[in-house]
Amino acid sequence: MTQPLALMTGDRPPPPARDTRTFHYIVQNIDDIASVYGHGLAGRVLVEVAARADLAFANRSWPAVIEAWGVTLVCYDFDDGIDDWTMLETSLVKICGDAIVVAGHDVFVSLTLLEMSTIAHLATSRPRGRMVNAFEFRGDMCVAASVYRALARSGIYFSEDRVAASDGGPDLYRPLSAHVVYGDGCEVSAQQVDARNVMGALERVGLTRVFDRMVVLAAIDRLRHRPEETLGCSISALSAIDDVWWHSTLVTLSAQPSIAARLILEIERLHLLAHPEPVALFAAALRARGCRVAIGEFDGAGAALALARDGVVDLIKIDAGRDAHAQPAMRRAEVCALIRQAGHLKAAVVAANVENETDFAEVLSAGARWVHGPFIG
Repeated sequence: MTQPLALMTGDRPPPPARDTRTFHYIVQNIDDIASVYGHGLAGRVLVEVAARADLAFANRSWPAVIEAWGVTLVCYDFDDGIDDWTMLETSLVKICGDAIVVAGHDVFVSLTLLEMSTIAHLATSRPRGRMVNAFEFRGDMCVAASVYRALARSGIYFSEDRVAASDGGPDLYRPLSAHVVYGDGCEVSAQQVDARNVMGALERVGLTRVFDRMVVLAAIDRLRHRPEETLGCSISALSAIDDVWWHSTLVTLSAQPSIAARLILEIERLHLLAHPEPVALFAAALRARGCRVAIGEFDGAGAALALARDGVVDLIKIDAGRDAHAQPAMRRAEVCALIRQAGHLKAAVVAANVENETDFAEVLSAGARWVHGPFIG
């Protein structure tokens, strides 16, 4: 593709001399799509992305232009207020939330939005020379298709647990575990699938943003209906970026501080990140609005340690569950060492996946103030 292609929805007025903003929809998995399905199919995917973007802004006469890496959107008379940013966010969800069906394949794109002033970031944000397992990639796309169809039909289902005080005091909050419901949603217990069982597939193909956004919005809606409770929900670290994907969420939290104060957002799988800076900025944006932020699966190293040490999170969750690959005594010693290490940091420590009375006694002796798991109920 040597020349950009502008998709026009009608006569465009000449651009004004000012108030023009240029945004770039970066298809982060386009290289993988080309590698697995071929460059011809990847080109057709880009055409559909541009068509969807053009349709989303047809009433604003903002042209979408195909590039090798995605789509450029030229926004004439862009209003820096809430409405135009909300339109950009909505367009991302619409483009990414539905499969692009090409040659019998359901293909989903992973999108991020950059402005012209930050387009230089593109050169360093796209990994080069990465080997793609074509069989795994196709399988992950099939998983994504089934998940997105289920979400469109039945939405998110939550199960709830407790994060309890180790001394018997009041609970800290109730974590929500997201489930995908297959079928018509009437037989929930028989058809629900724990989201943790599909997140790996979504993460490998870069498709966590739509799912995690839906989880947080559903948690906020539940908080509206339960004004006395504090709830938590988890998202992938790959989604923990302070960008337009979270625009309406942050606006809602700013406008409703009573909800923000009762929301705890858990950021999981930090080991997937090359560096913690985006998560730190995202956590700061949430905390500025009154939310609390938790680190899931604290391992005492890497991005998790950096975030906890810098004091940008409120809670540290340590997995106190059994490890099938480690001796029980060694595993207990490792967990207790992590709890003691975390105890020197600013954040509160939660021992998660506490399974029995022995586990509870050990994490209590190590200094865990909060506990979570089957033993707690």
